[in-house]
Amino acid sequence: MRFRFKPTPDQRAALRRQMVQLERPEAALDLLGPWLPAGFRAASASCTLAGAHADRFVLRLDVASETGETRAYALKVYSDDFGADVWAHGQALAARQRPDQDGLSEPLCYLPQERMLVSPWVAGTFLSGIVNEAKIDLLRRAALLAAALHRLNIAPEPPTSVEMLLADTRGRVERTGRRWPAHDALVAPLLTALEQAAALLDPADPAPVHGDMAGGQFVWTGERLVLLDLDMFGYTDPAYDVGHFLAQLERRCLWDRTLPEHAAGWLTAFRDAYLAALPQVSPRNIHRLPQAAARWGRPDSATRPARPGGARRRHRRRATSMSAPYAAPRTTGTIDWEPMHAMLVAALRDVLGTDAALEAWRATPLAKRGKHGLVRYDLDVRTAGPGRSPLQRHQWVGKRYEREDDGNRVAGVLRALSAVGLGRAGCC
Repeated sequence: MRFRFKPTPDQRAALRRQMVQLERPEAALDLLGPWLPAGFRAASASCTLAGAHADRFVLRLDVASETGETRAYALKVYSDDFGADVWAHGQALAARQRPDQDGLSEPLCYLPQERMLVSPWVAGTFLSGIVNEAKIDLLRRAALLAAALHRLNIAPEPPTSVEMLLADTRGRVERTGRRWPAHDALVAPLLTALEQAAALLDPADPAPVHGDMAGGQFVWTGERLVLLDLDMFGYTDPAYDVGHFLAQLERRCLWDRTLPEHAAGWLTAFRDAYLAALPQVSPRNIHRLPQAAARWGRPDSATRPARPGGARRRHRRRATSMSAPYAAPRTTGTIDWEPMHAMLVAALRDVLGTDAALEAWRATPLAKRGKHGLVRYDLDVRTAGPGRSPLQRHQWVGKRYEREDDGNRVAGVLRALSAVGLGRAGCC
């Protein structure tokens, strides 16, 4: 399980250069050409940035043939050779699943010279974005898919123990203390709670795990449920996956006041379906791990200071981490851009639809009076499609509140006014 990889400055620079080069469709097509279907003659193509991190990025390549047939591919490029490990593990998993059933996204090829993993683009709706009556059944199917993964007799790497997870988290806490000493008093009790929960876990045999299992990693195509992204794959207690998924789901149920009544049964649907499929997995571990994860989000959440609304920001950052495009923001003043970028992406998709892509933004503080701060956001947005859409410019104004409840209350009033045609809905 890849805990913490920090690319060197040279690796970051090379990755940025490669991203700029591959955003030209002709460059991406030259690499992918041998892997296109037999007889498929490309007539046009577009390449769109779909997600980026310090150590990797993802492009979506849409290709149309001379006969009008279309194909879409995900091109994931890494700053090092880790993609080869993901490719090898993906191949091992693909050999053990049927393409007509729910399963993991299967990579098409790995290009070692480019450190590029190529997969068919999975079109559909993220499980996290589905809130209608179909959600319960899809959660059960997600649980069965997780159980099928954990049941496989594959050891992709040496086991990751609870002690290793705790050691990694302690290291992150120490780094947090050096960067934000004032937050030690807040973080220390959380680390103690995590250690106490770990001491109560039952012994467990390791299993192949996804490592980042959440609703934002499952895509519903209308026929199949597909699990994406093996970048955090590992070999540990399968309750790690289940606990992480349930913690993310519980967090959503806690903060999202717009969910329907049947959301009260979401956690039970997933947990019961999973335990029915794999009763040997410890219910105690499944119960304890969500408690710890609900406090932390993941071990890496210890690296960030606590803020009002922090759980919501971390949830939205995770939900958009692989689908939201990255662009270095042009900021003026003291704006914490990383969580703000994720929240702006989530808000844009609420307003403009899930295809909205935030390419760049600028935040300008306008005023700070009393306990509230006023900020103007200038947003450069595109909407995804078969071709590259024109750049749209939007201007938003945001007001910051010291207390999350105040912001929620104002946003609720704006939503109510919008529902009767007296204004536009606000988001918080």
